[in-house]
Amino acid sequence: MGPFPHDAPKAAISAENPAGTDGFEFVEFAHPEPEELRALFTRMGFALVEELVWDGARLANPSMMDYKIPTMAELPATLRAYLVESDEPSGPFGAKSVGEIGINGVAAAIANAVNDAVGVRLRRLPMTAERVLDAMLDEGRAAGQ
Repeated sequence: MGPFPHDAPKAAISAENPAGTDGFEFVEFAHPEPEELRALFTRMGFALVEELVWDGARLANPSMMDYKIPTMAELPATLRAYLVESDEPSGPFGAKSVGEIGINGVAAAIANAVNDAVGVRLRRLPMTAERVLDAMLDEGRAAGQ
């Protein structure tokens, strides 16, 4: 059995527009680099925009024209990556894998950041601006309430 990788993703967002029409801007996302950044970007799409939409038994967004994935335009304004070196005696030359582990905690980190920013806990993906606004309205946290 090989060494067990681990990570600790952290997201911070600012809710400049409480109505949610502009969504959220990521101001920091700490995660190891560079393979981890690719995993992070993939999982950001999973957490924020990617969704299979069904119309009964028929997939309503079956093509890349209809299925939204993030582009470079949605990349956070600031991405910081930190590597913490450690020696893993069971790994080759003291190493362990990092590429796969980057997918695990991203959605949870984003959900925590949304909760910190606007005070609502989202438990369904993707966490779109509309779902954030709906949760804020349900909790009475939207502007003007």
